Amino acid sequence: MKLMYKIAEDNSPIRKFHTDTTEDDDWTCIKNAELDASSVELLLQNDDKQTVLFTLSLKSGSFQYLGGKKSRPTEETAAIQDWRLVFRVRLNLNILDEKDVPQFVKDVLRRTDDYSVHQLFVDFTTADISNYDEGLSHIVLPTDAAKLSFTEHIKLYLKKLTKETGNFHSTIHYLPIIKKPENYRAPTIAPTSLNFQNLPFVTSPSDKGTKNDDKNMLLYLQMTQKREFPKDLLPWPKANCKC
Repeated sequence: MKLMYKIAEDNSPIRKFHTDTTEDDDWTCIKNAELDASSVELLLQNDDKQTVLFTLSLKSGSFQYLGGKKSRPTEETAAIQDWRLVFRVRLNLNILDEKDVPQFVKDVLRRTDDYSVHQLFVDFTTADISNYDEGLSHIVLPTDAAKLSFTEHIKLYLKKLTKETGNFHSTIHYLPIIKKPENYRAPTIAPTSLNFQNLPFVTSPSDKGTKNDDKNMLLYLQMTQKREFPKDLLPWPKANCKC
């Protein structure tokens, strides 16, 4: 993500962020926010195996909100300085109905004699799999009422994104690339079920892993021949594991 941020254009959504006002409130919004690089934290043993934390870092900008009394609200503006918005993102994949799978995906993945995944990444910003975590976020506002206003605004923002996408969501995005070997038939095991799981790097059975360790892994799991995933997915490791 740091590399994506580094090479992004100045006006890219990776560097700029804003929210819109609503029909019921034409003042409350985030304006002209400058972003720092986003980050993802894999949760370890005592947390959800299939949840990660996505952090949106706002370096500067402004948050407009309604203060004062409900009977006589006043238009207020707070400066943003190094705010941190944390979202819990669920990576447990739901199986799409056959009718919901895009045709281009069907056409490519059904080439079971010649299949490879060139690129695979997680869309951590998909609105309807994300929940704003107020406790882990860092927002500086003068009153509890202002903080509540910000929380409610972010929740409305996520709902708006979900509505705009027609309630369709995908946890993963993948780009299958068809390769045509000249002299041999490409070996393949076509996946029939996909999922994700966090796995910490440990050195002994008593080791619980270390948060933000570069050796921690987000595993891309697949089952074949229409087999179902085990209920608990992979067990936690008891010694060094490498991929």
